[in-house]
Amino acid sequence: MSEQMWAPDRIVDGEPWWTEGAKPFMHVVRPAETRTGDMHLEETLSRGLSEEFGIDVQKDLHHEPLLMLAAIEEDMYVVTFVYVVTASLSLETLYRKWDTAVDRDEIALLAAYQLTGENLVGEQLVGPERLATLMASDHFDAGPHLLPSALEKAQISGPWHPTSRLRMYALGMHLWPTDFPRLVERR
Repeated sequence: MSEQMWAPDRIVDGEPWWTEGAKPFMHVVRPAETRTGDMHLEETLSRGLSEEFGIDVQKDLHHEPLLMLAAIEEDMYVVTFVYVVTASLSLETLYRKWDTAVDRDEIALLAAYQLTGENLVGEQLVGPERLATLMASDHFDAGPHLLPSALEKAQISGPWHPTSRLRMYALGMHLWPTDFPRLVERR
């Protein structure tokens, strides 16, 4: 999910922190006129989860979203925040919520990869091994993990985006700080 933070209304809230850096672009970026804007990153995350996935952060999350890292793209003054969000929803429920979300088309198809629990034949999955193997793959192929799976010709496959491995690494280090680094080194 990628969600843009709504800028505060300059008339109500005064000059926002980004005014100086954004001056070169102000001829194409108009100040907000009809909204007060997100006043905190958590509001942006909550709004994005709700609008794109249909997830209610008050009811559907397993625990609080975890901010993993932030990055700044200097030339464009773009700040990116990467969160780990764990929802306490089955894949079927998540798909149903996503299918009725207001901005469901913003995230196109959703690929889900099971890291832990039992597979279809009842074998226990080992999370750090699964994530390290996925991260070591040259290409991503959603295969049976693509939602909605009812679409016959829908596929997500191809090289990983450069930031994908970074996000997987951050997640693995958070969930399995002892086992994961050793498994990544072997691959």
